[in-house]
Amino acid sequence: NRLAGTDSYLLLLKLGGLSGGGDERFFNFCRNHPQVSRVARIQAEWDLEIDVDVDSVCQLNEVIHQIYKFGKGSVREVMIHSWGQEYKI
Repeated sequence: NRLAGTDSYLLLLKLGGLSGGGDERFFNFCRNHPQVSRVARIQAEWDLEIDVDVDSVCQLNEVIHQIYKFGKGSVREVMIHSWGQEYKI
C-alpha cells in the first residue's frame, strides 16, 4: 500500500498498562491515523506491527510522537525498520 513519493517504515511496538478498553482505543487510533497503512496485533516479543508511509524522517518522528502521546505511558518501546536499517528509540 505504499504511496507514491513516500517512504515506508515498519514500527514494532511493545505495550504495557492498557486496560479498560484502552487497548482497543489505542489500536483504533493507530488504524485510523492518516500515515498508517496497516496495523496488526502480533503474539511475539512485540505487541503491534504498524506500517507507516511518510514524506520525511521528520514526519516519521511526528507519527511516533503522536503514538507515544496517545498511548499515555503505555507504549514501552518502538522499533523502526527501514530498508535494512534499524533504529531503536
